[in-house]
Amino acid sequence: MYNDILRVSRRNTRVIGKMAAVAFNPPLWAIACYRLGHLLWRNGVFLVPRLLSVLARIVSGVEIAPSAEIGPGLLIVHGSGITIEGDVEIGPGVTLYQGVGLGQRFSSTAPDGVPAIGQDVTIYAGAKILGPIRLGDRCCVGANAVVTRSFLDDTTVAGIPARAIGEYVRPSTTIGVGRELRVRPLRREQPAPAQAYSSSGTTSAE
Repeated sequence: MYNDILRVSRRNTRVIGKMAAVAFNPPLWAIACYRLGHLLWRNGVFLVPRLLSVLARIVSGVEIAPSAEIGPGLLIVHGSGITIEGDVEIGPGVTLYQGVGLGQRFSSTAPDGVPAIGQDVTIYAGAKILGPIRLGDRCCVGANAVVTRSFLDDTTVAGIPARAIGEYVRPSTTIGVGRELRVRPLRREQPAPAQAYSSSGTTSAE
């Protein structure tokens, strides 16, 4: 919980600002309810964690199953509509925006598992991560993307269904607290221009 509080408060330089950021942050309340509920869940108490999960959803709009495995330093920005289903694994330092869903991908027969998220991953508003997949460390998921397959570390993904659109490049400077997103586009083969072909189907060089 200490690392969760640090991620919320470190952008404020004044003590009053830090206290306000912690006290008036409903997503942080939801994380606190999850941390307590998860501790009880691991010790064989099941009813109270579920009640805490329902309370957190009513207060903050964030629903986190107590059986999920979430590493330290989770940051939820504008938490309304976030859903994290049971047994989902989330690494340390992950950032989630509003409307993100992490859970099972239901087929015509039965659900087929839940995702595992690496560390320092950023998932933007409305994205859905579904099924038994893994997002590598430091991945970035674009807004409203639907991710149904695994991706390697340092990959930026977007689209429906999601595909790799580039490689995340670390900023060249460490000044500042915010995270800067840079995308290195993936190289693709470009078709030859139409003028290069004659009417017979052969190139003009021929």
